[in-house]
Amino acid sequence: MGSFVGNVSDFKKYIGPRLRNVVNNLARPYRIEVGQCQICRATQTLEAAHIQGRERTIIIDELLENYLNGEIVTIDLEVFENQFFAAHQPLNESILILCRACHREYDNQAQVKDQPQLTNEDVEELSEEAGYSVTNREITDDFREFVSGNLPWDEIENLLNPTYSRETFLVHFPILKEVPANADQQRLRELARDTKGYGRWSPFPIARDGRVFLVTTQWFDRCRSRFLAWKMQIENR
Repeated sequence: MGSFVGNVSDFKKYIGPRLRNVVNNLARPYRIEVGQCQICRATQTLEAAHIQGRERTIIIDELLENYLNGEIVTIDLEVFENQFFAAHQPLNESILILCRACHREYDNQAQVKDQPQLTNEDVEELSEEAGYSVTNREITDDFREFVSGNLPWDEIENLLNPTYSRETFLVHFPILKEVPANADQQRLRELARDTKGYGRWSPFPIARDGRVFLVTTQWFDRCRSRFLAWKMQIENR
């Protein structure tokens, strides 16, 4: 089938349509088996919907995290497609069968739920200042400034917690990683990688009161508005 080398956005642009077809083929016999809308029990115009939190793009992001080196993905496409298929099993934990009206309502609820809890004024301010678009470098630089400056220690401890990072930013590993204060540059490069050898954090340390941290450099599109919402809350404390 070949391989892919490039960034996540290009992967979704060029490989995403094929994966959409994979989902459709996967769900077709399941739709027939279920035979009715799982919300209103209608039997006409049935469609497959990803369960909230297991959307196709989220599954793609989770799988690609294992193949990222910096911002570059290198992956065998057949291997990825097999993993993508397996990530949907069992189907009753990843797919809902809905009629068209319930499908539309379900998707609308998911979009509202996924938005950061901001006021209209917050949204306008974020849109004006950053257009909900910030680069990975800009996010990394902001974290450097916050951590080395006046970010409260309780929030630094939060950023070391993978559960907090996932719930706040939709990032599946800690935003910060604490490293030994005496680590040399070679050691820092090693510590910047996860247990599978993939680069997750910047090897350039951030020092604060005798403690040293690395900050992640990997942010997907779905995480950026979450970061901006967090940044606004921190700046308004």
